[in-house]
Amino acid sequence: MFRLLCLLTVLGCGCPLDSGMLFPRETSSREVKELNGLWKFRADMSPNRNQGFERAWYKARLEESGPVVDMPVPASYNDITQDSSLRDFIGWVWYEREVLVPARWVAGDGTRLVLRVGSAHYRSVVWVNGVKVTEHEGGHLPFEAEIGSVVRGDPTACRITIAVNNTLTLETLPPGMIQHMDDRTKYPEGFFVQNINFDFFNYAGLHRSVLLYTTPGAYIDDVTVVTDFLDSTGFVKYKVWVQGASTFSMKVDLVDKDGRSVATSSEQAGVLKVADVKLWWPYLMHESPGYLYSLEVRLLATSEDVYTLPVGIRTVNVSSSQFLINNRPFYFHGVNKHEDYDVRGKGFDWPLVVKDFNLLKWLGANSFRTSHYPYAEEILQMCDRHGIVVIDECPGVGIKDMSCVSLKIKAARHPHSCACFCRVVTLTSAQSANVPVRRVAQARYYATTSGCCGASGPVLLTATGAAGPCETLGRNRGLRRGFLDGNGSSWTPAASCLSRWARSFGNASLKHHLFVMDELVRRDKNHPSVVMWSVANEPASEMPPAGLYFKTLIEHTKALDPTRPVTYVTNSNYGRDKGAPYVDVVCVNSYFSWYHDSGHLDVIGIQLNTQFDNWYSLYRKPIIQSEYGADAVAGLHSDPPMMFTEEYQKEVLRSYHSAFDQKRKQYVIGELIWNFADFMTAQGVTRVVGNKKGVFTRQRQPKAAAFLLKERYWALANETGRLPPWTKYPCSQ
Repeated sequence: MFRLLCLLTVLGCGCPLDSGMLFPRETSSREVKELNGLWKFRADMSPNRNQGFERAWYKARLEESGPVVDMPVPASYNDITQDSSLRDFIGWVWYEREVLVPARWVAGDGTRLVLRVGSAHYRSVVWVNGVKVTEHEGGHLPFEAEIGSVVRGDPTACRITIAVNNTLTLETLPPGMIQHMDDRTKYPEGFFVQNINFDFFNYAGLHRSVLLYTTPGAYIDDVTVVTDFLDSTGFVKYKVWVQGASTFSMKVDLVDKDGRSVATSSEQAGVLKVADVKLWWPYLMHESPGYLYSLEVRLLATSEDVYTLPVGIRTVNVSSSQFLINNRPFYFHGVNKHEDYDVRGKGFDWPLVVKDFNLLKWLGANSFRTSHYPYAEEILQMCDRHGIVVIDECPGVGIKDMSCVSLKIKAARHPHSCACFCRVVTLTSAQSANVPVRRVAQARYYATTSGCCGASGPVLLTATGAAGPCETLGRNRGLRRGFLDGNGSSWTPAASCLSRWARSFGNASLKHHLFVMDELVRRDKNHPSVVMWSVANEPASEMPPAGLYFKTLIEHTKALDPTRPVTYVTNSNYGRDKGAPYVDVVCVNSYFSWYHDSGHLDVIGIQLNTQFDNWYSLYRKPIIQSEYGADAVAGLHSDPPMMFTEEYQKEVLRSYHSAFDQKRKQYVIGELIWNFADFMTAQGVTRVVGNKKGVFTRQRQPKAAAFLLKERYWALANETGRLPPWTKYPCSQ
């Protein structure tokens, strides 16, 4: 009884949002109409990108405002045309489609008509027949509006207009910053760039389906399930939220795969007991992975509403050294991915989704992280059915105030290299040093007129390694701490800079981040494949404001969902990471012999073992190597291995795997390769038409590393000795 009371208490937790976000499904009481296909499209190329609002383009057909083109939905707009200005466009774009609405939907019988947008990047405003019906901040997650009253006012027309803006600021997720270039000797009038601190292309547009769906006037607004088991009995704790009726009756029926009812209830909330329960197991952990029941909810009020929710019965727990699914140790051997492909960008595409799942199973991968944003709901539904475990990540990637991260560091007056610091930046006279963002993201810079290490002249020094020598030197020699601006022309004292960093970790940013977690948990809370929330990737977690920021964020996420562990992915120094004390699982990214000690494969084992020992000795929490890898241009070969060749990528993986094998039976609980497939990035001197760290090309063809990874993952799966014979070799089932 105590166990059940505790689980019912969990159901009292939930999202503070005022409505649910159930995935639209057709039932006997609900209909769905996809609006995918060709939409009219126009980018607002005006200097202030605001002409569409100033001239109210939404009040009439979009083509009356000027030239329009066809644009497929879902898709990113960037790669559809031959116009480079549209590929790199920042600002408002406008979509429009006229829709025929079935007469029965607007007949006045109380039917609700809802417009749902699966994902729009990043800020959106929606009108129907010129009437604003909703707006939304943030991409990757759905939003919707009830539009029945608007359409009934003119049932002969339903013109949907959606304005989408991909501009990123310090308060958005992911964050970014617009930089205006005012030097007219170098840039034309009105020239600006969108600075970002993440390594994937800033695709934009309507990336997932736009839908119309109906419900009765009294309807099932939301359902939450929490599962458990004891011996052979399963427990499904459920709660149903109802809108549009104060008096109603309800029937809840749990049905197995064969269509047999295994438990029923007539209560709005309760516990269903399942005898001889079939648990939801990960792929390669059981002969029947991904087993799903169906929870059929039937609401009887003035009319009937029916909704069916897939349910997987499983538990997740974390100890100081293990990750447990159904009380058995689970080892993540998987990948990081991106929603990315030729032409369509981040647009949802069923053939690509199915191909990727076939490749995941071919690899023997049992898991992936939704780096670095929530993926489409249909992908999570595939994970539920196939038993692929998911670390569900919000779009909190690159949380760093770039006004304090110098993307271009101007040279000092004299050549200077200071070996007494943990990382050295060497600058030469009359020369600019372009330093990759990854290297300087958490750097602290020092300048002095008296020099250091016996040298004279001003100097910039990074201090991302051990803090002791750098801090001591700064105090003893009177160095003043601070940062250069984006073009290296002015110096910002550290105190002022910290106030700017606070914008990335300030109240506005935190408020939006909390809201995004509300939306993410609300959408994905019922997926058995989702076993952990990730609230960020590679934030500037060494900065003083990060401690309270992540403490608040993680506690909030745990309050929303006490049943899953919470983490974020770090590349900070283990001793200075302010948020690490609050995570349940330590997730660490490192690229030894790539971004550090480039080309030196022999350092990987030493540095990786040191990394693991440092993190575990301080925090006593299980560790996932959440990113590792190396770029490889498909077809580029060298023996002995050299960077960017397929051979070098294989050797990096082999060296990492050797270190993993030393620690995985102690406290390392997973390894996620970066990346599953090559993907597009912004243009830059370190990227040749995108990031090439995939073990598959962007077109999903295997590199040599894919076969190495396949061999390893199947060996890891077969080590348990608990699998049936058909899983003892790679299988296409």
